[in-house]
Amino acid sequence: MSTPWALKTEDQKDADRAAGRRYHAAHAEERRAKAREYHKGYYRKNADKIKARSAAWQRAHPGAYAERQKVTRLKRRYGLTPVQLRDHLIGQAGRCAICSAVMTPGNGTHIDHDHDTGAFRGLLCSGCNHVLGFAKDDPAVLESAARYLRGAGR
Repeated sequence: MSTPWALKTEDQKDADRAAGRRYHAAHAEERRAKAREYHKGYYRKNADKIKARSAAWQRAHPGAYAERQKVTRLKRRYGLTPVQLRDHLIGQAGRCAICSAVMTPGNGTHIDHDHDTGAFRGLLCSGCNHVLGFAKDDPAVLESAARYLRGAGR
């Protein structure tokens, strides 16, 4: 028979907590898989009702729905929250990371990211974002373009 919690020493309590955390961690994926299966089954059984409720909410809250989509897309694509995005813009003094043009949130502000890893790099104006895109994010192409411009008398 185990010792009642109130009679255990702090070391015994700490050991019990640690064992609970290990058990929880060891079975986390199993619990997630069961939850996924439950939710998939529920959706299959109630798809029409869920879709109708979602469509009604979207019609009733068009601005909130668009904002929610934007927040979700920002998090999924770049791993950023709106607050983090705002903080990056403030950290760049509201200017493009390449040409220092003044930017306003959501108006020509582009989120630059590594296309291979998806990692966020900074905020750019539309023009600088296009330059990187046309150069396929290749520094050698951009260095060659700079040499070309210098040689062309600019």
